[in-house]
Order: sequence, then C-alpha cells, then structure tokens
Amino acid sequence: MVISSGWVFLLFLLPFVVSGQQKEYELTGTVYIKDGPTCGYIVSLKIDGDGVNGRSVTIQPDGRELYALIHGRINRKMHMMSFTESELPLSMEPDNCMFDVRLHYAVTNGNYVFSGSFIGNSDTKDSCDAGIVNLTIKKEHGNAFEPPRPKQKIVDEKKIVPEIKIEKPVEYGEITAAVKKELEWQTDSCVFEIWDGEVVDGDIVTIKLNGREMLASYSLVAEKKRIVLPVRGKINTITIYAENEGKAPPNTSMIRLTDGNVQYGVQAIIRQGETADIILKKKK
Repeated sequence: MVISSGWVFLLFLLPFVVSGQQKEYELTGTVYIKDGPTCGYIVSLKIDGDGVNGRSVTIQPDGRELYALIHGRINRKMHMMSFTESELPLSMEPDNCMFDVRLHYAVTNGNYVFSGSFIGNSDTKDSCDAGIVNLTIKKEHGNAFEPPRPKQKIVDEKKIVPEIKIEKPVEYGEITAAVKKELEWQTDSCVFEIWDGEVVDGDIVTIKLNGREMLASYSLVAEKKRIVLPVRGKINTITIYAENEGKAPPNTSMIRLTDGNVQYGVQAIIRQGETADIILKKKK
C-alpha cells in the first residue's frame, strides 16, 4: 500500500480519468489493526453490475497515506460487499500488506454503514495483519448499493388483497447496576447510539468496551451520539458509567445498538458512581 513518488500516484489515478462517465462513490471511515493502530480509511470505487473496482487510502497516525488498487464484488440482496487490495504498478515496497475485506451494510440515520473485518496479506501471501473495518456513505450518494426492485406484475385489481406490514418498533428494556442486558451478536461491529430520551438535565456518562474507554465524560443531549464499536472476542462488555445524576436524578440514557440489519434498545437507569452493562455474545 506504499507509493514512493508523485508520478506513480498519477499512474494510480489514470484508470479513473479514462473511465469517463461512470459514477465514483467514496466511503470514509476507519480500519482497526489487531495489536496495532486505528487508521483513517478511504475507499473510492466504481460499480459495474456486481463488480467493484477502485482505490483505497490508509491514513496512518503519523499522517502517511498508503495507497492500493481494489477489486471485488457486491451482493445487494445479502447487503454484503467484499474486495481485495493489490499493489500499485511500479511500487517498489517489498513488505506491503494488502487487505482482503468482507463487509455487511445497512442504512442507519440516513447513512449506509459498512462494517466487517479484513485479513492482511503480504506480497508472499503470508498473513501480516487482521482487524476491523468501518465505513459510511450518505444514503443519497449510495443508491448503487440498494437491491433491484422486483418487476411489477399486472394483475386483476379485484383479486388484490391488501398486504399490511407492521414494523415492530425497538423496545427499550431497562438496565441498572443490578440488571444487565445480554444480546447474541452476529457481525464484527456494533453501531452504538446514546442520547437523553427524557428531560435533558445534564446527565454525564462514560462508555467503556471491555474496560477500554470509548467515550469519556459525555453530556447527554436529545440528539443521538453515534460511535462504532469493534466486536472481536466471544464476549464483549459495554459499560455505562454515571459521572453524575444531572438536575433530575437518577442518571438516565437511551441506547440503541445495531447489529447489521437488527436493532436493540435499552434504557440505562443508574445512580452517580454506578455502572450498567450490556453484554454482546458473539456467534462463531
């Protein structure tokens, strides 16, 4: 993924200049490398039927930008996309690590959210890295990811029986210092949203994942705060810690968790200094 000169970068861009009118989609997010750093990750791709081709940029913590070509496929019916990185032409770096990425996606808060994992391969095909990938693109820019609509059949209107679809709303069960919530989890990430669903009274919380601080001393508001949490091990514990109780005790927060196309809701009710836990049990 390393590029050593500006003229190689121009060669890297050439296929996208020549391709003309085909629309390009840019997905932005992060890549979490196992036992390594979290890096910025940008994927620019073009879609031709079920095929995807483009380029990726990995932005390392020191600011270096590492480029690669990508090619893969999209399965709109299953809401999945996969792609493999390959070296740029004329790249002279012998130890490049190329990502083999597998993603699921769903629409969340007006965005397509892609989450999944990758396995890294070097030039010699030896495993060199593994980790989690999270990407987003605004829904209005991502129509190419929607499954094709079925063709309408011409039928006798007298024989039409109206179909009533009732979407079950997310139910928000309570969790406290004594009551935990356990969820069976399917994907490699959790879209975690938290907000004050009652009176906004200055409740402050800290969120931890397996003891690691993910959101520190956050003051709850009516708008949802969204973070993406990696789900790696078999058991993952999300802890909500009450920094205070606001002006109207106790500390209360509404929480929504998204697992691919499935959503769960809880309401945390805790006193200052207490914690409430949500346990994600990963299916293998």
